Amino acid sequence: MLFSMGKEGWRWTKGSAILVLILLMVSGSALGAGLDLGTMFNANPDFDFLDYYNLRGTENYRGVDIFLYEGGYLPDVTFMVDSNDIILAFQASFPREEWNLWFEQAENNPVTLPVEGTIYTQQVFLAPAEAGLNRGHIRRGAETLEMGEPVALNYHELRPINPALEFYEQLDPPVTEDGNFIFYAPHGSGIGFVTDSDGDIYALVRILVTEDDEDALYHPDLGEVILTQINLRDSEGKFDLGAWLDAPPEEVVQKDVADFDPQVPIEPGFFCKEINFQVLHGVVNITGTMLNETGSNYMMAVFEITFYDEEGVKLGVETLQVMNIQDGQEGPIVGGFPLDWDVDINELHFEIEFIGGN
Repeated sequence: MLFSMGKEGWRWTKGSAILVLILLMVSGSALGAGLDLGTMFNANPDFDFLDYYNLRGTENYRGVDIFLYEGGYLPDVTFMVDSNDIILAFQASFPREEWNLWFEQAENNPVTLPVEGTIYTQQVFLAPAEAGLNRGHIRRGAETLEMGEPVALNYHELRPINPALEFYEQLDPPVTEDGNFIFYAPHGSGIGFVTDSDGDIYALVRILVTEDDEDALYHPDLGEVILTQINLRDSEGKFDLGAWLDAPPEEVVQKDVADFDPQVPIEPGFFCKEINFQVLHGVVNITGTMLNETGSNYMMAVFEITFYDEEGVKLGVETLQVMNIQDGQEGPIVGGFPLDWDVDINELHFEIEFIGGN
């Protein structure tokens, strides 16, 4: 399994990786059978140890922070374990720019920490919390926290003790063509699971939805994503997320496109009588004429022009303005956009939409 470090965490790449674990250790009582750290480490041969620290605020539990050692300091995933290394919960952190219903914090109320900054978190518990649970951030601990016995490492067993999983769905396509491995995830950044057809969990996956990232993968429902995979069982040879998802393909067809028809009105009653494109110093200048038959006068009418290539791939959206256009009169179109894609300007398809004016 190959990862590299980016702004937000581990990423699927073609290079090798070093994974650093910080273990936060204290003594405590055993909580019975369950998934232990040793099993998880064996399923992730790239893992390595760095240091040991006490988990603040509790005597019975400790944490395990996982992040890539290339100057990064924010953990992608944090585990909560008991003194016998039985995993009881795990948590992923996400940038404050995106909030989702399954996060621990309310919208516009992220948690702020001295090192990690302002973030949202999502937690999944493998054992029920009997008392004193402050779901927000594992690092903060809870002196009165008492955890019950771990449930089976199965997606269906986790649902009753994790209400946020009600937002999850089985995403298509299956991870393997035979359908023996599938992916449960929310529709946005969060924690996903790779399971077998019975729901037994083989890997947890931190999903970060992103845009315009050269290392991102592409899922038809989630869009561009960066995935952090942590195996909870031996998954060697069973599935490959890197092969399952591809880089966002340029050839993805977004829609059927046709030549622009100036005879069709642009609601609420504009007609594009003429439009021309001229490339100058890496910028496409847009000129033309717009006819106003809306019944209203406009000091300024604003339109959006969306460009597609010949296969229907969306290339970009730009703004067009028509100034001082009276009802029944024509006005000049003014606009431009940087030519930052490799496409013949004569093969562009486009649509124009009225978005407002005064």
